[in-house]
Amino acid sequence: EGAVMVTASHNPPHFNGFKLMLGTQPLCGEKLEKLYDSMINEKFSLEKGSIKTIDYTVSYLQFLHKDFKENYGESSLKVVWDPGNGVT
Repeated sequence: EGAVMVTASHNPPHFNGFKLMLGTQPLCGEKLEKLYDSMINEKFSLEKGSIKTIDYTVSYLQFLHKDFKENYGESSLKVVWDPGNGVT
């Protein structure tokens, strides 16, 4: 019913943010301002849903290792992945 995309920039941190969707439409303009006001004034309630925290560190590192081996084979090359300001 909605989506949030965390955005990141190579610019200073204040350019990072979120892109929001409500259904199939972007949440912007007056609707976004209304949501902001509701959050600031704590005028909202949770009706459905849940919160789940998942740590993808191990599976992501396994993916990177597997991807490297599939594309470059066994190698004595030393490789460093830089997630670039947490973009990954």
